[in-house]
Amino acid sequence: MKAGFINEAMGGYDISAQYLDYDKDTNTLSGEVSSLPPFELKNTLSVLSPKTGAVKTFRHYDTDMDSTQEDTYGWRYRSDDGIELLIIND
Repeated sequence: MKAGFINEAMGGYDISAQYLDYDKDTNTLSGEVSSLPPFELKNTLSVLSPKTGAVKTFRHYDTDMDSTQEDTYGWRYRSDDGIELLIIND
């Protein structure tokens, strides 16, 4: 298990924001699967802010697919306060 990752079942979080990029213009956190510690894609993800210690919950709302619906480009999540989370399938 990589540093900064605590399994949700252990009462922690799924992803630390230290592994994510933030785009202020789009209010979106994003990260490529290959750059993230192992975690399970599920309907809700918890993201820890290492700066504040706060954990924010994001809910899955869309999956980006190619035109044939065979390849997944990414998974989109949104928090209750409108912050987007994009997990990119690279």
